[in-house]
Amino acid sequence: MAIGDKIRNVRLAQKMTKKQLAEAVGVSIESVNTWENGVHIPSPEKRLQLEQVLHLSQFDDQGRMYHAQLFSEENMAAYLEERFSDEAFPGAHTALEFLLDYTRENPQRGGPGNRPYLSHPLTMTCHALAMELFDDDLLASLLLHDVPDVLGISPEDLPVNETVRHILNLVKNPENGSAKKDYYDAICEEPLACLVKSIDRCSVLSTLYSRSNRTRLMAIIRDTEKWYPPILQVIKENHEYFRAAWLMQYQVRSLLAYLRTML
Repeated sequence: MAIGDKIRNVRLAQKMTKKQLAEAVGVSIESVNTWENGVHIPSPEKRLQLEQVLHLSQFDDQGRMYHAQLFSEENMAAYLEERFSDEAFPGAHTALEFLLDYTRENPQRGGPGNRPYLSHPLTMTCHALAMELFDDDLLASLLLHDVPDVLGISPEDLPVNETVRHILNLVKNPENGSAKKDYYDAICEEPLACLVKSIDRCSVLSTLYSRSNRTRLMAIIRDTEKWYPPILQVIKENHEYFRAAWLMQYQVRSLLAYLRTML
């Protein structure tokens, strides 16, 4: 089905008039007509705006909404609880219990894009296990990696060992944006911190298109191209992580290539 048919069907499903859509994306009603009639296709920039307004990726060609929840936090949590019941994962088990308890007590806390906060750390941790990354300190760090930034809890107040606390301090966002070089240089001194940042960046890039404007998109692409090659190189130089580095490098390059088409 042509993109114009999908635009029309999704617009109608959301009870939006052509005039409303035209105003939302900054074009004339005639332009909307040419899209929906298949005379012209939207430019990459307008495709991005249409995604932000209509959320096209959440609907099929007929305008029927896909299942809104891509990942099940409940299922991921249950899987990780079972996985971390093994005595080989004491740190990850404690980190998961802390995260689950906190979010049960504070259900109003959300993550980026108003997704449930748990979705991001649980997904990252499941991805690490899928890549056969079984280091307990790494898994605990993934579960709690953005707790200082998103939930405002200091690494010193978390139930983690000194290695994990050090990683969390390394990866939390720098207070001064101009200190990025020092920030990434410090991360490159610790392979586990490099893994946390790389898995996090893969996750961010995977969901970026549906929740970012053009300016933010360009900024994150530039940031990734500048700072992440050295991080991936550090991971590659550690033999036990080489395969994971290759997989993440492939994903980052593929996602960047796709996102550039949206500019």
